Amino acid sequence: ATGYTVLLTSTVTGQDVEALRQRLHGKSSVIAGNSGVGKSTMMNAVSNHQWELATGDVSERLKRGKHTTRHVEFFPLDEESFIADTPGFSTLSVPEDVKREELSRLFADFREYLPDCRFATCQHKKEPDCAVKAAVEAGKLAQSRYDNYLVLLEEVIQQERRY
Repeated sequence: ATGYTVLLTSTVTGQDVEALRQRLHGKSSVIAGNSGVGKSTMMNAVSNHQWELATGDVSERLKRGKHTTRHVEFFPLDEESFIADTPGFSTLSVPEDVKREELSRLFADFREYLPDCRFATCQHKKEPDCAVKAAVEAGKLAQSRYDNYLVLLEEVIQQERRY
């Protein structure tokens, strides 16, 4: 429903690794995500272990990934395909130039509901006749996506207050 293709992959079982390889074919792609989620491990699997990138374990003490990849590096998957391995991150923030009125348009699955909100400046939080909130209540939009939106909205509002 988000408008993005989702592949449930596993380097342990090999589930959909070949499907991911096919999706990457003919493109320049970037593997990004939190530290320790398996970006380099997945790249090793997708390349049939031709690269043998360094991988690490999740810290038992900290319960989070260790920074194994230290720099961005492009690898050729084949003659037409390249993948960039990137260092992990521990937090994700909204760019400072994003305004609260713009944030909902960055959620592809929200866009079809935006014109049906009563207010053009609807923030989809407390306003009456909000089509986004109605879509969540009707199960047309995932509650988790809406919850993520609200967290990011608060971040944007806090950024605006700092100026």
